[in-house]
Amino acid sequence: MGVPDVIAIRQGYFKQEGLEVDWRRFALGKEGRDAMIAGAIDVNSTATTPFLIGLDKGVPYTAVAVNSIFSGTNHLVVRKDSDINNVGQLKGKKIGLPKGTVTEFIFLSKVAPSYGLKAGDVETPNIPDAKDRIPSLLAKAIDAATVADPFVAITEHEGLVRVIDNFCKYDQMPSC
Repeated sequence: MGVPDVIAIRQGYFKQEGLEVDWRRFALGKEGRDAMIAGAIDVNSTATTPFLIGLDKGVPYTAVAVNSIFSGTNHLVVRKDSDINNVGQLKGKKIGLPKGTVTEFIFLSKVAPSYGLKAGDVETPNIPDAKDRIPSLLAKAIDAATVADPFVAITEHEGLVRVIDNFCKYDQMPSC
């Protein structure tokens, strides 16, 4: 989701426009939003949930553009050797995801119910940083994880995980 920003920085697009940019990596959009609230940064790429919460908290910011639709890259994965083949089989299982995000909201309000799962049917341990979800899955601390690319592509290629669903048919999930 932050790829356009990273490419612009690495290719020097901001410098070409006479702008000096100091950038930081945040694991979640809400961390960037909180940095904006604290006055530590001026611009942030974030999903809609942290953006709207920021507005509610009085952050004086404006969405400039939608920089990606990340439903197609947001996947639900299991270990390659897992006997889980669909979301309906996650009842009583642990799904690692980032709490307080649009990913959590869409999973709990749309994805899980579409397979007949209701509140309390799954555990959702909070694993905020995507880089920590695959190791948690491989260590069997969780049974499934919500993960976006490049983590999905890399671990699929390495034969470590299988995708059992993505978020496209449930919500487009814009990042702004």
